[in-house]
Order: sequence, then structure tokens, then C-alpha cells
Amino acid sequence: MMKDKASLRKEAVLYRDGLLNREEISREICREILDFIHGLRSAEGSVSLDEILSEDGPVFMDVPFPVFCFYPIGSEVDLRPAYTELLKEGYPLFFPVTREEITFYQVEDMRDFIPGAFYVPEPVSRKEFYFGDDKSFLGLVLTPGLLFSPEGGRMGYGKGFYDRFFSKRPEQFLKIGVGFSGQLRDEVPMESHDVLLDGYCSEKGVSLWAKH
Repeated sequence: MMKDKASLRKEAVLYRDGLLNREEISREICREILDFIHGLRSAEGSVSLDEILSEDGPVFMDVPFPVFCFYPIGSEVDLRPAYTELLKEGYPLFFPVTREEITFYQVEDMRDFIPGAFYVPEPVSRKEFYFGDDKSFLGLVLTPGLLFSPEGGRMGYGKGFYDRFFSKRPEQFLKIGVGFSGQLRDEVPMESHDVLLDGYCSEKGVSLWAKH
């Protein structure tokens, strides 16, 4: 019998908090993220999520594409070294501001943050991400969470911000969960409104899952 969500969340936090080499593992995950991003290439001007997740292998745009990021809080994976490198390479990075809903704003310097809601640093800039009207791929979303499953399941902190954001354009984002290897479980509790992820990144690498 699966444990209740409150118990699972507590268990996941205790696992992360107890990792003695968390900084070292975070650096390994940064390398995996950078390798994954650098490996996504295409000669075409735009692609769909179906093409990215096809069995023929990943394809992508040659130009730097938007990457939606999270600022680490508590014992979450620290991807700031990867963000710094991506900024140097010209990738547009967007970080969340959370109020009633989650909104992403562009960051051009990793020093440009101020204290925000839920103790999460927020970008100083208010240059909001523009969705546009076409149906092409919009960007890679590095998605935090407490627990993940190979079916695309994700257990967050219970507020539903990411699920509501994804539901706007679920087929136009590459949604990759990010965490330590011990956060990947065989299954996690899911609700009808939860949006499934497309893959998971830990220190063991990036796994893309079949389109659901």
C-alpha cells in the first residue's frame, strides 16, 4: 500500500537533507544537464515535442532555445553552475515568480535576484516569457520536485503551480524533472489534474520517457 502524500513528502525531504555529498552530486547533475542540452540539435527552424521524443533520437533548434529554471531552496539540486554556463553560451533563461500562479521572467545575470515568496529568490527583471501563437516547441523546463516516477509522475510541494503552468501548453514544453537518484520511485501518487513529465535527470543521467 502506498504511503500518504504527507509521509512521502517528509521522507523525500529527509533523504535530500541527509545527503552528505549533495554539492558534489549537484555538480554531476549540472554536467548531465549541460550534456543533454548540448546534444539537442536540428537543422530546422522549429520542431515539435513529438520530434524531440521520437525513437529516431533527439532533434532541436541550432539556435539557443529558452530554458526554464528553478532557483534551489533547502536541499534541492543546485543547478546554478549550469545556469551560469548556459548564460555564457547565449541561452535565454527564465526563472519563476510565484503569486496566485507561476510566471517566468528572463534572467541575464545570476546575481540579479531578490528575496521572494515562499523564501524563493526571484528575478529582478520583469521581462516575462511570451508564449506566442504558433504550436512549435517553446522550451525546456527543468522541473523541481520531491519524488518522481518513470511514468512521468511528479510529487511537488502540493501547491500545483507547475501543473497549472504546464496545462496551458502541455505539448509544447519538454518537461524534465530534476533531482537526486534516490528521488526516483517506481510510482508516486497522481491526481487527474497532474501533468506528466517527459523525462528525469539525476546524477545517473537524463532519461526521456515515451510520449504519454
